[in-house]
Amino acid sequence: MDVLNITSIIDLFKNSSEISDFIRVHEQGFILEVPLPSIGRAGEHLSIAEDLLQASCLAENLTRSTKSISCKRSTVDNYFARLDFEVIPREAQVIAKLLWEYAAIFDVQERHPRIARRVWSSLGKYSVDLDSQNEFTFPELVEDYYANLVGGAYREEYADSDLWEIYAKFPERRFQYWKSAFGRSTGLVFYASTEGWIVPPETDLPSLLKSFAGPMSNIAFHEAELRMVEGQAYVVNQDHVTELPLASFSRALCCQANAFWSGVFSENRFWSEFLWKTNKTYFDSIRDPFVFPNPSNIRFLINDYGDIILAQAEQYNYIFFETRKLNQSEIIRLRDSLTRACELVDSISGLDGTISCPWDTLDDDAFEQLLYH
Repeated sequence: MDVLNITSIIDLFKNSSEISDFIRVHEQGFILEVPLPSIGRAGEHLSIAEDLLQASCLAENLTRSTKSISCKRSTVDNYFARLDFEVIPREAQVIAKLLWEYAAIFDVQERHPRIARRVWSSLGKYSVDLDSQNEFTFPELVEDYYANLVGGAYREEYADSDLWEIYAKFPERRFQYWKSAFGRSTGLVFYASTEGWIVPPETDLPSLLKSFAGPMSNIAFHEAELRMVEGQAYVVNQDHVTELPLASFSRALCCQANAFWSGVFSENRFWSEFLWKTNKTYFDSIRDPFVFPNPSNIRFLINDYGDIILAQAEQYNYIFFETRKLNQSEIIRLRDSLTRACELVDSISGLDGTISCPWDTLDDDAFEQLLYH
């Protein structure tokens, strides 16, 4: 297939009519290259988020006028990122007009400023409406946009006054969670972060996980127990010892406590920074196990590979991906630590942790008596 880079369109064509002619010639399909210039260059989360927003908006608009469209990520010169869209066109004129307009915001010479301003305005509206859209052709682009915006740019580049206005509307974002772009077409609402998910209990978790890991995957979870050792939380079963990131766990619980109520999103569960620290009602509410689950009432599970932790509470499921499975030497050090703790408890309680018996005096008659007594 022939390749068309969106940054070269204004140099290659005089207007959208010429682009339309190109598309008609390539009715069997062509590759549209869309660079993500901030990845591998600026490295700032806000710049990366803006690149992803532009690509997402363009892709979702293209979808309406194509027979089919797919996307894969490429790396240029082993460093810079690019999206390659394989486009099978249906409405050549509509696609041509869209490409001509979007090419204006990629034109470093700014030869069409009015068109560029119009596109920037549409991007602004797209970002505002993003949270209420019910379906995406490329939800992964939206998810990466939120990851860089909510998970990075908010902390790095936004003023506090702007953030509190955002948090009033989207309280889950205060805890670095956002409404996931995946599953919206089926009516499923769950919240994602760079660390994990908060998922309603009625969700079909195997199907949800397969949508990320692939249809051939078979992710199974097994019972485990939560243990605290020297300030670190571990989820343990007969096969694995995996660190539970306490900061992520606490953030997920706080998000559920403040952004959700009775399983329904409610802006009334939001408090300002001042009320967060001082409001007695809030501190009373966290003692309610419905609002802030007691960890002792949470069921913990680990997947087959020991790298995904599932915490099941009455109202929500919490899935954590940013975990670390202990290796053999780390497990031995953990066992030694537990042994020292047990010896200390034995000493405090007056119990002797060692067993000393005169085994050399044990004959057949004495052994027989031991068996019957």
